Amino acid sequence: MSADGLNGKIALVTGASRGIGKGICLGLAESGVNVVATVRTEEARQNLSSELEPFESKSLIVDCDVGSEEEIIAMVERTRAEFGKIDILVCNAGVLFQSTVAETTTDDWDNLMNVNLRGAFISIRECLKIMPERGGSKILLVSSNSGKWGQVGVGAYCASKFGLMGLADSLSQELKETEIGVHVICPGRVLTDMAMDLSEIPDPDPVEWLEVEDIVNSAMFLLNLPPRTIVSEILIHPRFQIAKK
Repeated sequence: MSADGLNGKIALVTGASRGIGKGICLGLAESGVNVVATVRTEEARQNLSSELEPFESKSLIVDCDVGSEEEIIAMVERTRAEFGKIDILVCNAGVLFQSTVAETTTDDWDNLMNVNLRGAFISIRECLKIMPERGGSKILLVSSNSGKWGQVGVGAYCASKFGLMGLADSLSQELKETEIGVHVICPGRVLTDMAMDLSEIPDPDPVEWLEVEDIVNSAMFLLNLPPRTIVSEILIHPRFQIAKK
């Protein structure tokens, strides 16, 4: 499927306030995709709206807490009412905090899982109700290299991202008789606000990190694949992380 093949499709992108999610929204809009994007603040809504405005495709920006089942259901229903279907789902919403397993509170664990894993599951379940089984629909999960190997101080985050990998694998098996593609991107260090918000950055200078554009390019590659082709996952990281396992 070429970029022209995406033209006119309907995409739902969670976690689009900034960083990777916002970048994917812009990449989709540039390809003629009508974009439904979730944000959490009015400032994020206004910023994303202004950046999507130059594109000819339609956009709908929704305030949605992906940790809330009710809000996810309402978001999908609003998308159905506006566009009738969802061809592409990008599960990007995520939160991250630093804490050893021994020091992680149950509330912090639950809040992270509600967004990173439970929210993705509910989003997928609800979107499948209005996602065409033919024609190259896509489900793209934004995981992390933390979903491939454990790392000190982010045990809850790693667990949530490992969970996404298992969810994607099972879903791919369940949908193999359809033309819905299930794909995962596992980025390493990316120069985003969320990464920079961490209190301690043990890795090299951020100038050596991936840029959001690198992840967007990977996402667009996956979303443009024809239905006959499945690339299950892309592991992408900066050069300094090559040996980190």
